Amino acid sequence: MHAPLLRRLVKYGHGFNPLGVPSDTDMKALTSGLKAAGRSLSDIELVGGINGNFETPNSLLDLDRVLEPLPAKVEAGFGTICFKPSMYIDDAKEMGAFCRSLIKKSDALLS
Repeated sequence: MHAPLLRRLVKYGHGFNPLGVPSDTDMKALTSGLKAAGRSLSDIELVGGINGNFETPNSLLDLDRVLEPLPAKVEAGFGTICFKPSMYIDDAKEMGAFCRSLIKKSDALLS
């Protein structure tokens, strides 16, 4: 995390979406910067995502495999998790079933 971003997050930030996994160094810098400003990490909404690697240009991601790191993200304080449905389904008619499956699987991993 570069210094200007850290300063802005500490002074104005209410959320942090690193678009990937932030390094331990970045999280320590953010925590220290917030503390020095009289704030805490709990003042910041941590936003994470579930990501994976496509095996082929036309393949979809395996939801079970992609969800494996979810408990660690939640444990690290990430309370908002973003995902892009088109990475897992390619037919809008599957959206309802996909969302129900995502919730069920997430709940099982986090309970």
